[in-house]
Amino acid sequence: METRAFGWCAITALGRFNARRSAQLILWELKLVIDFPHAATILLPSAVITHSNTLVHADDRRSSFTQFSAGAIFRWVENGCRTEAKFAEEDPEGYEAMVAAKATAIERRMAMFSTVNELCTLID
Repeated sequence: METRAFGWCAITALGRFNARRSAQLILWELKLVIDFPHAATILLPSAVITHSNTLVHADDRRSSFTQFSAGAIFRWVENGCRTEAKFAEEDPEGYEAMVAAKATAIERRMAMFSTVNELCTLID
């Protein structure tokens, strides 16, 4: 089973602002607008959830600190710490298998997330 944090992004809100009126976090596919106060941090799968902020009120100051792992790092490791061109040259069969696996990569990675029902069983 894979245990990599594909697409995870940590976002921390910074500044002086009223989180009830300014710079709220929007998670578009979930149809959520979340008060996101100073020093709050959220972890979200940024590759699959479109996110943004509401406008910052004129009297407020807000910035953020965002941390993520670039997908290219994961691809480099999956390719045996080599470029795709070098992978194709050194291991043509492995390269073809990797290319074929790209077609279902998003489904495999999405299946790594827990469902609401799975999470609910943890608190029973």
